[in-house]
Amino acid sequence: MASLLFRRCMPLTKTSVYTDALNAIVCQRGRLPFLTNVNRTCFRGIRCGYDDISTGEGHNNDSDVPPRPYECARYRTRLQKTHDSLYKTRDSLRKTRLDMSAHVRETKKIVKEHMGNLRENILTVPNGLSFFRLCSTPVLGYMVVAGSFTPALALFCVSGITDVLDGQIARAFPSQQSSLGTLLDPMADKVLVATLFVTLTVSGLIPVPLTALIILRDGIILSCASYIRYKSLPPPKTFHRYFDVTLATVKFSPTTISKMNTALQLGLVAATLAAPVFSYVDHVALHWLWYLTGITTVTSGMMYIFTKDSYKYAKQNL
Repeated sequence: MASLLFRRCMPLTKTSVYTDALNAIVCQRGRLPFLTNVNRTCFRGIRCGYDDISTGEGHNNDSDVPPRPYECARYRTRLQKTHDSLYKTRDSLRKTRLDMSAHVRETKKIVKEHMGNLRENILTVPNGLSFFRLCSTPVLGYMVVAGSFTPALALFCVSGITDVLDGQIARAFPSQQSSLGTLLDPMADKVLVATLFVTLTVSGLIPVPLTALIILRDGIILSCASYIRYKSLPPPKTFHRYFDVTLATVKFSPTTISKMNTALQLGLVAATLAAPVFSYVDHVALHWLWYLTGITTVTSGMMYIFTKDSYKYAKQNL
């Protein structure tokens, strides 16, 4: 840049001395040029090699005097200002880049802290009990289809005990509570109930309309929960983050009617499983239990869909 801007002026040494006025046209750091008609030292001066604008002829010989000596100083002054402006712009861009880098680092730090707050411990006893119910569901379904009602009833009773225990432990020990538990517990119940209702219907022990109603209700609730999960997920919304169970974004709170409906469904399943064992299949009490379960199923489904108190967003301060 310097060679391009100042190619018309040749640098002199700090102690150069000139006695001839004809070869002493000097540009002194952008000031007006002067003639050295006596012995004089040019401090940091520059000999002008300016070309004659009017004739286009060069005057680079030491014996030649440029006809317009002031042009060198003015030309150099303009270029020096441009040079200084470019350097100021460069420094300003560097400062802006440093400020933006610092802002980006600070933003990343804050995001990581918030993500750390969202993640929670999922290795709790209630979650383990709920996971046990999920794993026992296929085994129960196979036993019912195979006609092994006695071991199926025993395993179902164990699953019911785990359902009671996980809620008691979560309420007694706050450290065992988790947002995943609020989703995993009812999901395990729904999967267990739906599987047993289907298998018992296949076995001819529960009517088809009741089973269809229960599955339809649970499917609608699951679809709504999936949408709420997607809506509450902070960006970036990726497939991996959507199914990351440690990234809690929503807490589900079952309503009173929903708890009653779950209890009735589990009671109906237990009574139906016990019917072949104790020989009271197609008893009138089972019929009344079918109607009552159907009513609570519809009511609880409507409450889940149209009541916002059934769920709330986690970490709303984010």
